[in-house]
Amino acid sequence: MGKKRAHNATSNYQVGLETAGRAKPVKDNNILGKVRANFLGTEFYIFDEGCNPNKAKSPDQIRAQQGVV
Repeated sequence: MGKKRAHNATSNYQVGLETAGRAKPVKDNNILGKVRANFLGTEFYIFDEGCNPNKAKSPDQIRAQQGVV
């Protein structure tokens, strides 16, 4: 499933294992990661399922960038 996340300054998509008909994934462990665009929408950054560095409780939970398109 790929779902656009609302209320973000840039295009931001959540990628998961649920069917596309659901509003939200049922479990957090079904989330594979996310894709985020830059302000112009010309580059897309691929992240794993980790947390925002500002919200992570430990360094093991911080998301990592996996690639750029």
